[in-house]
Amino acid sequence: MTKKSHKRFAYPWGIIVILFMYPAWGIIASIAFFIAMVMGSTAPDYLEFGRIKHRTFTHLPWLWVFCYALGVSVTSHFDMSLIASCIVAGICLGAISHWVGDLGTPMGVPILSTKKRYSLNMWKTGHISEIKPIIMAWLAVIALAGFKVLHPDL
Repeated sequence: MTKKSHKRFAYPWGIIVILFMYPAWGIIASIAFFIAMVMGSTAPDYLEFGRIKHRTFTHLPWLWVFCYALGVSVTSHFDMSLIASCIVAGICLGAISHWVGDLGTPMGVPILSTKKRYSLNMWKTGHISEIKPIIMAWLAVIALAGFKVLHPDL
C-alpha cells in the first residue's frame, strides 16, 4: 500500500477503537490516540531509514504487539498519563494496521521471521484496488457503530 492508503486505512481502525474507548478515555486522550494511530500507520516504512530491507524487521507483527505491551506497561508502572498510554497504543495499533494493509499485497509481509513472506494477494500497491481494504474497514465502522447504538452499555 502507498503511504496515503495506509493512512486512509488507519482512519476507520482508529474510529472503531475510539467508538468503544471514548467513554473511558475522554476527548483529549481519544484525539491523542487517533493522531498517534494515523502516524503509526506509516511507522514500519519510515523506521527502515533507508538501511533496512523493505518489509522485513519493521514489518513483523509480533514486534509491534511487544512494543504495545511494553509501552503500556511502562506508562502504567511509572504512573504516566493516560494520554501517554494512548499515544503508545495508537502508534502500535497503527503499525499493525499497516501490516494488515501490506498483507493483502502481492509482495506480502513476514509473520514470525523475516525469511518468509505471506500474502493474501487481494490488491496491488499504488493500484485502484487498494480501495478494497479501506472500504472493508469503513463497513466495519458502520457495523460496529450500529452495534454500539443497539448496545450502548458496551
